[in-house]
Amino acid sequence: MTSMKTALGLNNNQRLEKMIEIKDSYLSGQLSLKEARALLKDHIGTCTPDEFAYGEQQLKGSYTDEEITHRMDELLELFDGILIRAENTYPENHPLWVYMQEIQAGLAVMDEVDALLKAPHFIKNPWLGIYDKLAQWSRHLSRKQNQLYPALEKYGFDRPTKIM
Repeated sequence: MTSMKTALGLNNNQRLEKMIEIKDSYLSGQLSLKEARALLKDHIGTCTPDEFAYGEQQLKGSYTDEEITHRMDELLELFDGILIRAENTYPENHPLWVYMQEIQAGLAVMDEVDALLKAPHFIKNPWLGIYDKLAQWSRHLSRKQNQLYPALEKYGFDRPTKIM
């Protein structure tokens, strides 16, 4: 089985270990938010979503899923300004490429909603169409979740089913 680390192409062990050490020290109360953030900025600089996810997985033995879920807002605050958006590119029809296309379709529906909200008069039928699209979107996402999480679990990443 290919490890999550290998599949993500993460190869800077020292950097990853330092990030995990700082995150663990913060969660255990050994470091304040200010201290932990300063250490992350000094030693890590920026962190990709892949590195962040890998770090979460490595803390699995130390913290329960419930603890991580409960403290996720704190972790996101800790990584504020450090966690960067990765502009990944995928080949056409790759599962993540498809996800990105579906997100764009969802944003287009939101644009329709915005336009309807700004319209001078309320017209019922366009809103009914929007509600139909949103109902389909909700069902579709739960099906996609059932495809994505088992694929992630093949690489040893089993936290998303509980945390995401």
